[in-house]
Amino acid sequence: MLELFAPPLPTFVAGGEMTYRPGQCHPDRRDIGVFDLLIVMSGRLCLGEQAQPYEVAAGQFLFLYPAGRHYPTRPCTEDTRFYWFHFLAPGGWQHIDGGGGKKKREGEAASFVR
Repeated sequence: MLELFAPPLPTFVAGGEMTYRPGQCHPDRRDIGVFDLLIVMSGRLCLGEQAQPYEVAAGQFLFLYPAGRHYPTRPCTEDTRFYWFHFLAPGGWQHIDGGGGKKKREGEAASFVR
């Protein structure tokens, strides 16, 4: 589970709408410096982050972390439309393991570099 510390509230950096056709996939990226929220409206987006694969179907969303690598696990097999939002967490953040409540990763406020 992602926990964002506030105040201050998360800061919006950029966003948009994207449609991938069959055969297209999300780019392979590393340490982008911002959170990436993906909201799938139709189709299925297949990607992974830090060796964890995800299939994000219509009506689902996924948060990707600012550090580490996220990458395609396979190309889209149908038209896939989604919204993407990049944002910062200037108050800091942590990832909590749902099983035991232990902190797995945490971050400080980051500045947008790219």
